[in-house]
Amino acid sequence: GTTDTACHHYDTFLREANVPQGDSSASATFCQAGGSLRLSKAEDFSVQRQLCAGYFAGSEELHASCADSGGPLLAWVNEHWVQVGIDSWSYKPPYPEVYTKVSAYRDWITNTSKLLKAEGSRVSPPRKK
Repeated sequence: GTTDTACHHYDTFLREANVPQGDSSASATFCQAGGSLRLSKAEDFSVQRQLCAGYFAGSEELHASCADSGGPLLAWVNEHWVQVGIDSWSYKPPYPEVYTKVSAYRDWITNTSKLLKAEGSRVSPPRKK
């Protein structure tokens, strides 16, 4: 997020919002359809590796900002919070946010975590192929 040179304001408060997510939400339908012809990143959306969440219009407070990249998208599953996404990029308001789908990288996350735990913090994580 902080590498985005277009970002001129960084919030100093941690915020949270309830946003629609899931394959049946309007935002998922929008992203899976490739967005709109006027959206430059529409062709970059991958149903297998990404998910959409958020609103089409409304308050900016309910939309991730340019400094929120890397932040979590959580879902309440079986009585506990599960991280299902990592904030990646946006079509910009009033369009939904695009998140990296954690489940698509679960094996890499598990293997890398085991390696780092076994080797200590001296080892850099392997790159995903």
